[in-house]
Amino acid sequence: MTRSKKHNTGLIILAGGFSSRMGYPKAFLQVNGQTFAEMICALYDGIADEKILVLNNVFCEEKWAHFTKRVRNNMICIMNSEPERDRIYSLKLGATSISADRAFVHNIDQPQLPRAVLSILNSAKSDADIVLPTNKGKAGHPVLLSKRVLDDLRFNNITSVPLNEYFSQFSKEYVEVNSDLICQNINTLEDFDRHFHTELTN
Repeated sequence: MTRSKKHNTGLIILAGGFSSRMGYPKAFLQVNGQTFAEMICALYDGIADEKILVLNNVFCEEKWAHFTKRVRNNMICIMNSEPERDRIYSLKLGATSISADRAFVHNIDQPQLPRAVLSILNSAKSDADIVLPTNKGKAGHPVLLSKRVLDDLRFNNITSVPLNEYFSQFSKEYVEVNSDLICQNINTLEDFDRHFHTELTN
């Protein structure tokens, strides 16, 4: 059976960590004057009706105020005051902050994804709880969560478990896409330089 009704779709960008390996908030890394958060947000124009950035609250201090003001022009910014609780807690904060009946979950260290990948996932005719992209058999991100998963995050007491372990209880559908950027992770300055061939700017 396939879905027939149009879904209200959300976007949850996970940026609740400390960016310790990068030494700089990943959400505020810039390429051609645009932050990672803004780059990802723009990818979902016309796809996501609600856009949430879950940000570590230490990056809401005065020294980062000009960046938080910028990103709030395009999305709702939710502060994670308990980043030690891992990505599952950031995801729960995002899920409880939107009314969408399904949502993309996008990691902040993956700003270059082709829109074609999102379109393929968005149009997938699936009743699975989670839709994931694959490239040459290797799974990646972003993932598209169903209402069942979002409601579980919203209404149940989720313990601090690894995200993959939490997702293991739900049904999945894997959709092959023609982009290895679904496995991109920009975690260090070396990764940033390698992908963008540019220096970090404040």
